[in-house]
Amino acid sequence: MLKRIVNNARPPRRFYSSIIDKKNLQELIKKEPNDFTLIDVRKINEVTGVFPLIKPAINIPLDELSSAFSLDPVAFKAKYNTNKPTKEDNVILYCKIGLDSEYGQKELDSLGYKNSKYYKGSAMDWYSSDADFAKCCGN
Repeated sequence: MLKRIVNNARPPRRFYSSIIDKKNLQELIKKEPNDFTLIDVRKINEVTGVFPLIKPAINIPLDELSSAFSLDPVAFKAKYNTNKPTKEDNVILYCKIGLDSEYGQKELDSLGYKNSKYYKGSAMDWYSSDADFAKCCGN
């Protein structure tokens, strides 16, 4: 009897996806641009190539992501010219094809940034032939 009561007393599962798609990212950028931090985790030479930064992203290469998020807020702002996200803030990562951003999201999650997501399609998807991105964000 006690086992049945304990089993029925479990809290409901929390279904949380760490992935955001292009349509939802476009909506966020258009309607709520100040409610999240968008981070491109590509190396600087990749950001200046065919697929530039998605506005309003900042660039923090994957290999410095952990050290960047270990900085105090003043040092973070000095280095990246933006406020350091708190562990409660929404953070969205992307890269060129989605692999590095997924890895980076898991890294941020392990650092306590539980509201982090990654854009699986990443820059290649963003700058695909879909004309909607131009209407959305002017990139």
